[in-house]
Amino acid sequence: MPVLNLDNINFLPGSAAVYRIFANTPDDEPISINRFAGTDSNGLLFIGRTTKQNLRTRMYQFYATSRFNYTTHNHHAALKYKVNSAIQLALGHHILFFDYEICDNPEIRENELLESYAAVYGEYPPLN
Repeated sequence: MPVLNLDNINFLPGSAAVYRIFANTPDDEPISINRFAGTDSNGLLFIGRTTKQNLRTRMYQFYATSRFNYTTHNHHAALKYKVNSAIQLALGHHILFFDYEICDNPEIRENELLESYAAVYGEYPPLN
């Protein structure tokens, strides 16, 4: 999976898509996250979709909002990630990674991914 940084975002397609944000240790190991019905050993923090923006724009919005030296606030999950000290404490020293899936209907696909996650863990990822 690519690291969430400007270099990788710049190469993303300008398409409709769903995307997922993960937290890994600096040694590239997923950070396990305790959920209501089990432990997510993949470190999945968020499942999102593009709506009015393309994938590149939406991923930049997440990146910029999540950075402490940026003042943008246009991604709700990234803002939750940035301002919630309990989340930062629970994750410890970590690196954000992402993956994505180009699709014709991101809203339907995002719902499928969220429901699939909730069926296993009893709840949505922590930033959803």
